Amino acid sequence: MATITIKPIALNDTVETGSIDIALCGYGSYSPKGAGQGGSAGIIMDAEIKDLQATAANNTYEVELVGNDVIVPAGTYYTFTLKNDNGDILQISAYQFEDAGTYDLGNTAPIDPSGPPLPPPQPIRDELVIVDQDSPWFIGDDGTSFQMTLTHDVGGAAVSGITPGNLYTFIIIQDGVGGHIFEWPTGDLPSGIQNGSAINMKPNGQTIQTFVADSSTKLYPIAPATWYTP
Repeated sequence: MATITIKPIALNDTVETGSIDIALCGYGSYSPKGAGQGGSAGIIMDAEIKDLQATAANNTYEVELVGNDVIVPAGTYYTFTLKNDNGDILQISAYQFEDAGTYDLGNTAPIDPSGPPLPPPQPIRDELVIVDQDSPWFIGDDGTSFQMTLTHDVGGAAVSGITPGNLYTFIIIQDGVGGHIFEWPTGDLPSGIQNGSAINMKPNGQTIQTFVADSSTKLYPIAPATWYTP
């Protein structure tokens, strides 16, 4: 929860009446509240200015708001609505706040909610690495899951770039003929697999096994392999 100190545009040191509404628009899983205030239907604060305990020197108000950088979906924004004693709207503007701090709304550029939407978040990284059986090198820096299709026997495989504590999954697939031997990367290397399960030898058979890396980056199975034959 970010603590944001605000100074609305239309206020000055002599204004002590009216009210401020703060609403979170387009919100997703977060529905934060104003400090000491309730909230419903997106309204975070609906308070009399004189009840907000403004600092006398600069007429600022402290409100607890979640930063927009942790609110989903992307594009969520806050609206600040300033009303006079009669309920007439004097000012309404939309803002986004990345983190805690003091924001003088008289010097903070509002956003245009009707403008172009924010870019979508980056896609989840593809962690599945396709390994060539003729260059059987499993590189942890490239991903956390490896897939290899066997068309002949494979030996001399190696592992590198492993991070202690990470999980690594190996998917070994036989071709339509099957019967190809796969030798797990040796445990004598700086990084190596310990106690890898036997490989499914059936045509198109798949062997799937997950390992955890210890502090020496050796890989130990967390469970026996799963065999699957379509």
